[in-house]
Amino acid sequence: MANPNLFQRLLQCRHNGIASTTRRTYQSGINTFINFCTRFAIPPVPASSLTLQYFCVDVSQHVTYKTLKVYLAGIRLMHIELGFTDPTNDELLHLVCRGIRRQQGDHQQPRLPITMNLLRTLKDQLRTSSYSIIEQRMLWAAFTLAFYGFFRASECLSLHWSDISLQEDKISVTLHQSKTDPFRKGHTVNIYPTYSSTCPLRAMQMYSKLISMTSATHVFSAGNFSPLTRERLTTTLRHLLLQAGINSASYTSHSFRIGAATTAAAAGLPPWLIKTLGRWTSNAYLNYIRCPGDVTSSVPKILSRTDASNQPSWNPN
Repeated sequence: MANPNLFQRLLQCRHNGIASTTRRTYQSGINTFINFCTRFAIPPVPASSLTLQYFCVDVSQHVTYKTLKVYLAGIRLMHIELGFTDPTNDELLHLVCRGIRRQQGDHQQPRLPITMNLLRTLKDQLRTSSYSIIEQRMLWAAFTLAFYGFFRASECLSLHWSDISLQEDKISVTLHQSKTDPFRKGHTVNIYPTYSSTCPLRAMQMYSKLISMTSATHVFSAGNFSPLTRERLTTTLRHLLLQAGINSASYTSHSFRIGAATTAAAAGLPPWLIKTLGRWTSNAYLNYIRCPGDVTSSVPKILSRTDASNQPSWNPN
């Protein structure tokens, strides 16, 4: 079909089929694969199963299995967009990848939740820290908003003042896009006051009094934090916990979201509500919930008091 305008629209639709952030991630894998092929004088397209197997073995010396899978996803997309079949759909390649996974083991350090007690500890540590008053209030506002809003770090830290409405009885946060909203329909998150020492509305009100809320500026941008980044949030969080004598290596900016889900489960909130609050579209939220030790320690006593004589037997095998 010799219609250049229609052809350009076709290419644009294909391009838009993958989110821009995903494309950037995939491009890293594509570049790594092309460099590998250049080193060994191998044509990158179309890639044979053996070429991909050698590539996986080579890069597995420097990257994790999880990163390797992302690389392969990028290579797959490159082939499909160039009109070739998917070269990663190969049993021998899958076998090599499973072998790499077994050899590497699971090196991912578990991320721990920020619980309510830890949230209060962070507030105490901020009060005695060397941060300026405006930085203290900004960090505390970020901590409480991330926790009570069940926010991903990317959602919370990308907010502008035009996205937030501070009202007497709630905070309304407009998310223009998120991980589970690829079509950018937008979503409004309402966060209500707790009337406690960790009240998110109170924290935002106290912070907003010290700054100029222009719609174009990031919400969390004050003092030496301009604007607050995921890395800086993690570094600050770990520093404050370390000051309190807590091993902070397993805490990240995502610990607030994990902590919110964990606290909600401990409070007895139903799973459907936790899923709604965290804006999860799958059951992935179950991976975020950490079971407190006092809950598991009480299980034997609960079982010993339960009469299951009238229940049908259940054989897990």
